[in-house]
Amino acid sequence: MTNNKDLAKSLKQLKNLSAAGAPCQDFVSRNKDILMMQIRNSSAEKKQILNIRTLWQIAEAVVPENLFKFAVKPALLALLVFGTAFGGWAATVSASYGSLPGDTLYSLKIAAEKAQLTLTSKEAKPSLQVEFAGRRLEEMAKIASQPSSDNQQERTKQAVKNFTKQVQAVKTTLENLETKDNPAKALEIAQIVDRKTTEYTSVLEQTKDAVSEEVKKDVDTASNMVNDTGIKAVEVIVKTSNNDSSTQQEVTTKVEEKIKMVEEAVSLMSSTSTIGGTITQEAKDGLIEAKQALTDDDLGAVVDKLVEVKNLVNNAVEDTNSTSTTK
Repeated sequence: MTNNKDLAKSLKQLKNLSAAGAPCQDFVSRNKDILMMQIRNSSAEKKQILNIRTLWQIAEAVVPENLFKFAVKPALLALLVFGTAFGGWAATVSASYGSLPGDTLYSLKIAAEKAQLTLTSKEAKPSLQVEFAGRRLEEMAKIASQPSSDNQQERTKQAVKNFTKQVQAVKTTLENLETKDNPAKALEIAQIVDRKTTEYTSVLEQTKDAVSEEVKKDVDTASNMVNDTGIKAVEVIVKTSNNDSSTQQEVTTKVEEKIKMVEEAVSLMSSTSTIGGTITQEAKDGLIEAKQALTDDDLGAVVDKLVEVKNLVNNAVEDTNSTSTTK
C-alpha cells in the first residue's frame, strides 16, 4: 500500500506534466509579455490623468492671466477633449462634474458640455440645454448656501449669470423651433420647458432670500429671463397643441397663469417712479386686449399680446437700470 509520502511525491510530478494541464514554456513566455504590456499601459494611464490635471493647475498658477486665457487654456481644453493619446479623459471629466464656478476644473466641465451638445442630434439638443440650465441653477444654489467667504458673492453672481445665459439659450432654441415641420416634437419640447421654468422660478425665489442685495439684482434678471422663456414655451404649446377639449382647457389654464405673471410685472413697473407713464399705460392697455382675446378664446392673440406687453416692461426696466448705473 502506497504511503502518504509516496502519494505526495507522485502528485507533485503529475502537476508538472503538460498532459496534466501545465502550460508549455512558449505559452508562458508569450502571455507574460502581454501581461506586462497591460500593466505598463494601466500605469501610464494613471500617470497621464495626474499629469493632465496637474498641468492645468500649474499653468493656471504660473502663466500670465491673458496668456493663459487666450492661448494656454484653449490648447489644454482641446487636448483634454480631443486628445485620444491621453487616457483618463472620462475620469478627468468625471472629476470636474461636481465643480462650481471659480473651481479649477469648472472650465473643463463647461467645455465637456459644449462638446456633448455639438455631438447631440438636433432633436435632442433642447432637452440637453434644459438639463444644463438645471445644472447652472444647482451650482448657484450650492454656492449661495455655502458659508460666507471672501469671494462667495462674486462666485454667486457668476453662477447666476451662467444660469441666465443658459436659460437664454433655451429660449433661443424655442424661437427657432420648426413648429410646422414637426409640431408633435415642438410641443413635447415646449412642455418640458414649461415645466422646468416653473421649477426654476421656485428655486430662484428660495435662493433670493440667501443672497446679498447686490446679487438679488442678478437673481431678478434671471427670474425675468425665466418668465420670458416660460411665455415662449406657452406660445409654442398654443401653436402646436391639438384642439380637443381636454387639451384646450389645459392650455387655457397655462395662458391664464401667464396673464397673471405679466400683470405682476406691469404692476411692479407702475410702482417705479422713474419709468414713464406712457409706457406703463401702453402695457396696461395691452393687458386689457389680452384678456379680451382670452374671452374670445383666441389663445394665439392672447400670447402675442403678452409677448408685446412683456417686451415693453423689459425695455422700460432696462432703461431704468441703465440710467441708475450711469448716475
